[in-house]
Amino acid sequence: MAHTALIVEDHPLYRGALIQLMLAVVGEAGTVAVNSAEAGLRLLDERLDVRLILLDMGLPGLSGVEAIRAFVRARPLVPIIVVSASED
Repeated sequence: MAHTALIVEDHPLYRGALIQLMLAVVGEAGTVAVNSAEAGLRLLDERLDVRLILLDMGLPGLSGVEAIRAFVRARPLVPIIVVSASED
């Protein structure tokens, strides 16, 4: 089974950049991207091949520490890399 990185980022520009980064880092390995934590959690129900989660902390809806907790509950052994940016 191939390994997949899950990108959870709501901003289309940043999401696209993260997809390009993962393609450069992991080559042909799978990369999937969604725009909310809720969509990411639903995707985890369908895909057993996710081996890395890149998670934006500033998502609308479920976000921040609560989003991290939800992903850890869903997949306790999958590493999470937090990505976030702020203009402040």
